[in-house]
Amino acid sequence: MTKQCTQCGACCKFVAFPSSKDFEAAGDWLAVRGIKAEDGVLKVEMPCPKLTADGKCSINEHKPKACSDFVPGSIPECPLYAGGKNMNQVKQIVRKRDFKVLSVDEFKTAKKSGVVEATKLLPIQFFKATTREDGSVMISGYANTKGHPDRYGDIPTVFPALRNYVYELTDYLKNPIWLLDHTNSVSSIVGSSDPDLGGFIREDERGLGFAMVFTKSNFGPIAHARTVYLEGIGRAISISGRWHFEDKDNPDHLTFAEIYENSLVAVGADPDALTSKGLSLPGETEKGTARNLQGCIAAYEESIKAGRVLGPEDENALRESREKLNELLTKGEQPKDPYELVCSQIK
Repeated sequence: MTKQCTQCGACCKFVAFPSSKDFEAAGDWLAVRGIKAEDGVLKVEMPCPKLTADGKCSINEHKPKACSDFVPGSIPECPLYAGGKNMNQVKQIVRKRDFKVLSVDEFKTAKKSGVVEATKLLPIQFFKATTREDGSVMISGYANTKGHPDRYGDIPTVFPALRNYVYELTDYLKNPIWLLDHTNSVSSIVGSSDPDLGGFIREDERGLGFAMVFTKSNFGPIAHARTVYLEGIGRAISISGRWHFEDKDNPDHLTFAEIYENSLVAVGADPDALTSKGLSLPGETEKGTARNLQGCIAAYEESIKAGRVLGPEDENALRESREKLNELLTKGEQPKDPYELVCSQIK
């Protein structure tokens, strides 16, 4: 907030979006619905729920970036308004997002500001790939797990002072498609997490879980991606969004994540978790299954190292994964203690 700001709350009583001549031509129709279209900006009357009775911001220290970036005097509602000469600055604030892939060091530096708008590369934890009865391929797992640092050192953690959840999925769920390498084109749509198709993306006690159903398209890049993920060779995703770090006492706590785009990526987010080292198995299907089990076991082992106490369901899943992996490796004529071999490879 600049020194000029009067803290009147006028800019907190609507939301703004880029407009067009078509919208402005329908001004009367929009007006009766409480929507203004002027100077290339759509303004919808919608008072912020965080405003106090006297028009002050109750979350001023943790307010969204769009609020922090607001230019006093740039809208007619503001008492500092000077004839609209700053309207172009408003248009810049509501411009289309352009997410960048930052290195781990770049991300760690950027998050000191409290909010990072970027794309994260992440290994899928508790990864599973299956072929459904209708022949479609589905992958599932967790993109983030609460209480445990990801490769950027961020620990997804609920911040009770502000909300009882971490992930904001409202915008993404309007069209929960998955892309290939974040290429925004129809030919790069690889699948969907739409519940009507059997998929999902949601937050639970463990973290951000998802199931994505691949399209059955035979288009080369998509068919290849479907194959390598089914085999368990591909196990990385990337998520574009705005990542908030609002707990000043715990700067590594990821307290709020606005998710806008998900994609399959070939970039190895975590080489130790994403690569396998020469399992000798007789068939491609068994190789893929073994890699899936490796990933599952590795995720549980990391959770245990981090101090997490497994519940009965997770203990059973870990035991069954070990037994199945031992059985597959024995078929491939591995040493008598294959589990120790796999764990040493994972480490």
